[in-house]
Amino acid sequence: MGVIQSSARGNSKGTKARRRIDERRFTDSPQPQQSINTYDGTLPSLSAQYSSTEGSLSSRHQTGSYSSTSQNSVSPPASTSIPNTTSTLQKAFSRRRISNQTADTSMSLGPSNNSILQNSTRPSEDVGNDSDNRWFLGRRYHNTDSLYSLPNDTEEVDRLHIEHYVFKMLMGGKMVHVPVPKDGRVIDLGCGAATWIMDMATEMTTTQFVGIDISPIFPNAIHPRNCTFYKADLLKLPEPDNSFDMVYQRSLAVAFTAELWRQALQQAFRILKPGGWFESVETDLTIQDAGPQITLCFDYIMVSMASQNVDPRIVPSLDRIMVSVGFVEVQVKEYCVPVGEWGGKVGQVWKQNLFAALELVKPYLSLGGRMTENQAADLVQNAGSETKDYRGYQIVYVCYGRKPLS
Repeated sequence: MGVIQSSARGNSKGTKARRRIDERRFTDSPQPQQSINTYDGTLPSLSAQYSSTEGSLSSRHQTGSYSSTSQNSVSPPASTSIPNTTSTLQKAFSRRRISNQTADTSMSLGPSNNSILQNSTRPSEDVGNDSDNRWFLGRRYHNTDSLYSLPNDTEEVDRLHIEHYVFKMLMGGKMVHVPVPKDGRVIDLGCGAATWIMDMATEMTTTQFVGIDISPIFPNAIHPRNCTFYKADLLKLPEPDNSFDMVYQRSLAVAFTAELWRQALQQAFRILKPGGWFESVETDLTIQDAGPQITLCFDYIMVSMASQNVDPRIVPSLDRIMVSVGFVEVQVKEYCVPVGEWGGKVGQVWKQNLFAALELVKPYLSLGGRMTENQAADLVQNAGSETKDYRGYQIVYVCYGRKPLS
């Protein structure tokens, strides 16, 4: 579609931002593990974390385990290359709204309804159980030990729908980068609102899709017949070994510590059939070429996450963890998504989606005496205004690899 510029990793000289990432990720000399719990005012070294969690994997270029093509440079797209895509997003999102509004009438048809659609795109009724949820400042969150800090209410479902369609446009309409057998089995780990899985299931009607999430906001009334959903912990999957042809995972950067990422990828590897493919789509929270206010805002967010051992900067290094747990033919594709008015309609929609999430974490900025509530509100507001003056962008990383045949 020409919406955005993308590249696959290689060895040519990249941009300054790209070099900063490479310097952080691929430190040759292992460093001691740093304690994030005793935060001393600086963010923990990512390379230090991986010198311990990666074991003997000291270089990304392990013979026979990693391949890459094209060039290494990642640069923000020119504003003239972003078409007016608001109407596309609005149409797609309107279809989701219509599905929600018609859910109750479709349920009244009972089991005799022969439509390809079953049930509703509304979140599962299980989400309403008090024991499963907690409320904070008027928003509903899952009540589990999971580190995932975003809500599970209708507003969050709407945000996830928009995120899906932005990703789809960024990737030229492509929803997956790996082969999917027509009669195979696919599982989406952490499916959330299930927008991706239902979009895929509608196009691939002979493929069986399974979606799981620790918080059941997936649909329970309208969905394609070749979809099933259930509640489960990604770190304790009940699925047997070697049972899926493809495993998909997206937008979990704020859900795992470095060690939990390893465990999650080990689970994905375990349930894949030999020769099956795994794909991960994650957004680096760092906004490249951003202004001082938005940079400060995200610095505070990183500090808050570091107190729970969560470091979203792990995203550019997921390929290394994939290699270390056994995946082969690991590749990475990178897509730049503009943040703000300079990026045309896509930039505006992505900014809206991003700052909707920032509003949720704003209360945490004032916790621990880092700043007052008014200062936190002013910081987020100033960060939003600042996007008009800076050509900021985020990098979306698509990492995929195959489970060996033997």
